Amino acid sequence: MGVPMYCVLEPSAVRDLLKGDGSEAVTFSVPFATFSRLVSDWDHMVDGPVHDQWRKAMALALSPSSIERYLPALEKTIREALESWERQGAVPLLEACGDMALSFAMDVLIGVELTHTDRSWFKQQILLTLEGLYTLYLPFPGTTYSKAQVAKANVIAALVKELEEQVQQTLQADPAAGEAAANASVFRHLDGAAKCRLLLSQQEYQLDSDVVSSVMERLKQLESSAPASNTDLAPAAELEAAIGSSGGITLADAQFEFLRAQRRLTLESAAGRILGLFAAAVDTSRLLIFTALAFLAQLPEEVDKLREEQQQV
Repeated sequence: MGVPMYCVLEPSAVRDLLKGDGSEAVTFSVPFATFSRLVSDWDHMVDGPVHDQWRKAMALALSPSSIERYLPALEKTIREALESWERQGAVPLLEACGDMALSFAMDVLIGVELTHTDRSWFKQQILLTLEGLYTLYLPFPGTTYSKAQVAKANVIAALVKELEEQVQQTLQADPAAGEAAANASVFRHLDGAAKCRLLLSQQEYQLDSDVVSSVMERLKQLESSAPASNTDLAPAAELEAAIGSSGGITLADAQFEFLRAQRRLTLESAAGRILGLFAAAVDTSRLLIFTALAFLAQLPEEVDKLREEQQQV
């Protein structure tokens, strides 16, 4: 592809680079033309200090207490998927893992309720979009990339409709949240290095530390006020009570607040960030689940040990 690429097995080796201190241009890029065109809003990934604050916001939605609240809904998603696989007898595993990961992302992890959109249709459009992320850049009718572009437009339009009330209420309460929205369009067709140079060269693209502090404080308050799991309920009752009411903050909440910190909150930017969340959540989860199941299928003795362990719990 004409660029050096590295596979890093030890996260601590790049942690300081990703954090950055503003003294040098640390760039993040994805060497796929299709990715850059389908997920255009990712400038928060290219500047070390901005990326550091963004990761902290995302981490609040993935705190130990948040994950604990997600577990009942995750268990329900897995059970339903396994029952469906059993009924079908045989399934294309990677595709089935993607469907399961998307169900959990839609219903719990990301936190956008679909009140105006058909759920099955939306899932199909997300999966079509994801299929185009790493394909060949062939912008011709009928190609995987062209189908993904159509699906992406459908997803953005649906998310704009779903997010409209929340975004408008936020902007009415905090007009400054969208005052730098025009800047976002500048980044859409730049590669990672160009985005980073622009971010570091002009003050208007920098994060205001006071705004970031207030945003993080709001997220922490939301997270700390979330109800804990009710251990007095019977397991089945607790599972049903937890579905759709995990409380706390979601990844969508964290993205919204970070857009406020960047002063770039608009319907289009919010929808774009949510699409990015779906790409991140589904892509990583489906590959993890697929890989785990593929390895376990080759290790029957280890599977037997796992079953014995489960029987003892």
